Amino acid sequence: AVVRRYRRSLELLVKDLPFHSALEIGSGEGYILTYILNVRPEVYLIGSDLSSDIIKKASSRETRVLWCVAQAENLPFADKSFDLVIACELLEHVAEPTLVLLEMRRVSKKFCLISVPCEPLWRILNILRGKYLSTLGNTPGHIHHWSPKKAVELVASFFCIMSVKISLPWIFILATYK
Repeated sequence: AVVRRYRRSLELLVKDLPFHSALEIGSGEGYILTYILNVRPEVYLIGSDLSSDIIKKASSRETRVLWCVAQAENLPFADKSFDLVIACELLEHVAEPTLVLLEMRRVSKKFCLISVPCEPLWRILNILRGKYLSTLGNTPGHIHHWSPKKAVELVASFFCIMSVKISLPWIFILATYK
C-alpha cells in the first residue's frame, strides 16, 4: 500500500506536466521511469546510475528507456538537455546534495522532481518494522535526513517550488528552473 501510494503520487505529479524528455539521476533498477511511462508513454527517458551492474539490470527490466552510467555530481550532458530532471530517493545518499542540485539545474530546461524520505518518520517506521535497530532505524546508505521544511529550503535555494506533496513516508517536490 505504501509503494502504491508513492507510485500514485509520482504519476499524478507528472501526468499533466508539459515535458517531452526526462533524465532520472540515480535510477537504480528503473522503477520510477516505468511509473512515468505508465502515464506518459510518449516521453523520451534516460536513466542513470553509478553502478554498471544496476544499469544492466535496469536495461533488461525496462527496455523503453535509454540507460547510462553517470555520476550525479558530474553529468555527461549539455546544459539544458532535458525538460524534466528527476532525483527520487537520491539526495539522502550523496555526500554533497548541493552539487547534485547544481547539476540538476544545469541540465534542466524547465522542471525538476525530487523525492526524499520524510524524517524522522522514516526511521521511526523502520524501528516499528524491526529494521536497522542498531542504527536507530537509519537505512544503510542514508547520510542525510530531510524534514519537509529542510528539504523545501534546500530545493528552494536552487529552484522555484511549484508544489510539495507529502506522501508518507516520502516528500515530493516539483520545482521549476529559476
